[in-house]
Amino acid sequence: MTPAVPATCQISIRGSFDRRWADYLGEMLLHMDVRAGQICTTTFSGQPPDLAAFIGMLNLFTNWGYSVIACEYRQSGPLDMEESAESPSMIDQRQ
Repeated sequence: MTPAVPATCQISIRGSFDRRWADYLGEMLLHMDVRAGQICTTTFSGQPPDLAAFIGMLNLFTNWGYSVIACEYRQSGPLDMEESAESPSMIDQRQ
């Protein structure tokens, strides 16, 4: 069995983020999009420990009153071949 490859994620919220809350998000990178001197969006990116941690971050933003405008959770490793071999094919092989 190959070791688990960490997933990556991005979450964008409307407006600025109070950095005092950054400890709740772990080791996420923070990028603020500034236009005409105003912070329009704040985007967080990083590698959460698992999908539950990612969903927990989305819940935190919602509970804190931020509008989540985009989010992405992407598994960066190949699919486990044993799992994909068990799944039935959705493509008809007949011609």
